[in-house]
Amino acid sequence: HGPRDSHEVDQVIWLSVADAKKKVSVDDDREIIKFFESFGINTTPIILLRHAKALRREEWEGDDGDRPLDNKGQRQAKRMHSIYQNYGITEIHTSDAQRCIETIEPMSKSLKLIPIFSSDLSEYRYEKDKEAPLDYVWSLLKPDLNVVVCSHNPILPKLVKKLIGKKNFKKIEVDLLPGEAFILHHRDGEVVAVDWIEAPAV
Repeated sequence: HGPRDSHEVDQVIWLSVADAKKKVSVDDDREIIKFFESFGINTTPIILLRHAKALRREEWEGDDGDRPLDNKGQRQAKRMHSIYQNYGITEIHTSDAQRCIETIEPMSKSLKLIPIFSSDLSEYRYEKDKEAPLDYVWSLLKPDLNVVVCSHNPILPKLVKKLIGKKNFKKIEVDLLPGEAFILHHRDGEVVAVDWIEAPAV
């Protein structure tokens, strides 16, 4: 979708399709429900999450891979589980950069999942091999894997474009702010819908 003005949203709740139909009054909203019914619920999500807010590069003297989250980022990380707990996450994959590790750590503990660390999702690896993160994420498009992938902004926009191919989704704002995510819903190795999730409010 792209970012929305959250000030226009009074409440976020989960509803059945039947209940949602009763609630909506705008034609565009009815079209969204109709689309949801048409592609069905037998899809699998892969969540492409940008790490939470980190210290700025100029504030950090060590190796960039060791740059940690700042105070806001730490608060965002603690709220990730509340956003993604309803997606039935079975695996969490993350760049081996410290800011990504710290982003998924609280969620991993809450879900009792051992995170899978991969340099293929890191900026350092991406600079040397642009295809490495794409190959890695393609391997995760399986019907029995509900996956969170935590990585970086230079990588995630390219992944989204490659994974959706030439499909005519509504305009996607591909730059993610810290803590934001795209959720790609896929079936049989094909992305059929894309959602955007804003960063946790802290």
